[in-house]
Amino acid sequence: MPLPKIEFNPAFIQLPTTTTTDFMRILGHFVGDGFLKRQKGRRRLAGLRICEPRGSKFRKTYEDLYRKVFRCKIFDDNEGQKFAIASTPLAELFAALDLDHKARTKRVPTWVYSLPLDQWLAFIKGYSEADANIRHRESNKSLPDWRGVYMMKSIVQDTAIVESTNRTLVTQIRELCLMSGVRSTNVKTRVREHQALPEGRSASNVVNYGFQFSLKHDSRPFKLSRIKSIVPVGEAETYDLQVDQHENFVANSLLVHNTGDASLTLAQTVPLGGVIIVTTPQEAALNIAAKALAMFKRLNVPILGVVENMSYFVCPHCGDKSHVFSSGGGRKIAKERDVDFLGEIPIALAVREQSDLGVPVVSGLPDSPEAQVYKELAFRVAGMVSIVAFAKMRG
Repeated sequence: MPLPKIEFNPAFIQLPTTTTTDFMRILGHFVGDGFLKRQKGRRRLAGLRICEPRGSKFRKTYEDLYRKVFRCKIFDDNEGQKFAIASTPLAELFAALDLDHKARTKRVPTWVYSLPLDQWLAFIKGYSEADANIRHRESNKSLPDWRGVYMMKSIVQDTAIVESTNRTLVTQIRELCLMSGVRSTNVKTRVREHQALPEGRSASNVVNYGFQFSLKHDSRPFKLSRIKSIVPVGEAETYDLQVDQHENFVANSLLVHNTGDASLTLAQTVPLGGVIIVTTPQEAALNIAAKALAMFKRLNVPILGVVENMSYFVCPHCGDKSHVFSSGGGRKIAKERDVDFLGEIPIALAVREQSDLGVPVVSGLPDSPEAQVYKELAFRVAGMVSIVAFAKMRG
């Protein structure tokens, strides 16, 4: 991707013109352990600070990478707890790339999702070397070869464990792993009742979000096969087996489900003007919606927005609004994924009754509050379809 043009003096710094794997590895590391430094008493950017202590595992690696990519001078800061680069042009470049955030508001910049696979993997590697606990395991196992003969083989597993209070960043890193073919677990929430902080301070009820992912990229091609025939077999006992750390499910009979193949097949065989992600507010539904967003982003299908179904219930007697399945889930996931939030659809008796009659509520009860919700949603969707179509026509 072409990079923003920033004026610089070649005698002190060299700024690249396009993204590369080394550049993206640096940016991934910076998102995990870096920040932009400002001059005291002024808002002008003064340079970069990277929180890699002297003698740490990756200190020399990233000092060498910064020198290679930017041809810059590096010096110690905070008694060797950080290394620094005093360059306003480099800091301005990082700020232009949406990297000027504090720890709680850091995120994966939207433009990263448009890069090729090798640069995604470089970004993930850089982040894991900054903000993850990397475990290296070696073991010997007796495994069969293609002839069925068992032999002892050495198995190497490198796993990165990410944990942070920044839920948005953790979720986006996992989404990038899924898009890159890197196996990962679901994001889990853990509440620490007591956590020691620097300078003798402490914090209670700290909420951390984390997941694990493999540093080994699965390079096997993803393939789809069309169904050739369907043979009714009646009822059969089926086993739902959990494999590969919560991600894939296989049934040990003639049925396979929970794979999401229907949406994927549709996206790859039918030209789509865009997709709308419909979710309910509870956490389980939001995790499924996140996977759908990641899949459609990978397939370059325009995402028109997110709709929250069963959002609330209005009591017909007192008029009070109740959020039966929690609240704000659809709006939150839309904000985290940087897509539009299109609206909230209530749980309503009128909708159910009209649906049972086969008549849409906008037709059967056009002046009802429920019909108005659908009309406003349709208006927003029509607008997004027009925007996407106009962008395709110009592009």
